[in-house]
Amino acid sequence: MVEETEEYKELQSIADELLPIIKKGDCIAWIGSGPSIGLYPDWTDLIIKLCEVCEIPESSPTKETKSDELILIADKCKTAKEERYQAKLAQEFGGPVSSTPSTYHLVLNMPFKGYITTNFDPALSFSANSKWPNMVNINPYPFLNNEILGKTEKTPVFYLHGLARHGDTPRGDNLVLSKSEFDEAYNGGNAYVFLHQLLQFNKIIFMGCGLTENEIAQVFSRVRDLYLKIQPNFERIEEPTRIILLPCLYSKKDRKRDEDEENEKNKFYENMGIRVIRYPNEEEDFLNLDRILEKVCRGIGKPAYAGLHYGIEEVLEDDSFVL
Repeated sequence: MVEETEEYKELQSIADELLPIIKKGDCIAWIGSGPSIGLYPDWTDLIIKLCEVCEIPESSPTKETKSDELILIADKCKTAKEERYQAKLAQEFGGPVSSTPSTYHLVLNMPFKGYITTNFDPALSFSANSKWPNMVNINPYPFLNNEILGKTEKTPVFYLHGLARHGDTPRGDNLVLSKSEFDEAYNGGNAYVFLHQLLQFNKIIFMGCGLTENEIAQVFSRVRDLYLKIQPNFERIEEPTRIILLPCLYSKKDRKRDEDEENEKNKFYENMGIRVIRYPNEEEDFLNLDRILEKVCRGIGKPAYAGLHYGIEEVLEDDSFVL
């Protein structure tokens, strides 16, 4: 048996809290790019590559560049050489899937009624199609339709910002990355309409994401404000459960948990109607997120997975295996 350290107990406590919420089968899983780190470039690295291929190195960002600045730089790349811009996006995200994060396999083993991602790569849709052949409904931007939730036997997977692979063809168009593309998608566009409706009526659990894009945060805030205006007059109206799983924050000096910074950053999500659950993350990876999800899978009675897989399942019979 695994020794029940304080970290183990904390992860188990989080899993115990999530289990009854997920087990009902009426939640949506929102999966960000965090679990895919190493398989696909992160936002900053992508913009650096776009600056190189579009020949605007003077605009190349650093790791400290904020998300609103990154989308402006992406716009410069697209304006300078749009064909190269789209070709690079197709190359980076539209290739065949060779491996997929274990996080996907764990989440797909849970009874979520739908899945949503802002990723461009096809790894999530590939994992879903591998698990449920011919039983997945892929909805990439701009073809988003949340009315199918719960109304079809097929499991919906929504690519909020587009999908870079259609069938066997890499595609770099219809992806929301640059400022002009965000403006088109969220200034009354398909992404805004879809997300606004989705947030009003659906429970969501967020994992591996930060929701730092201003356009997305604004939609959350608008829906939150709408609820706060309506709720006093209609007491029976309950705001849908929204939970985000985030790693704990630690001081760079002594690696002690920085609860003051956590509380400050948590306000950003709380103002959007999202409850924050922090999990220990001293290794600065997503391993403990997988440990939590693995415990939830066991609580539901579903198989658990470990590591990067390509259609491989590993059922954990007891606690002798530690992710």
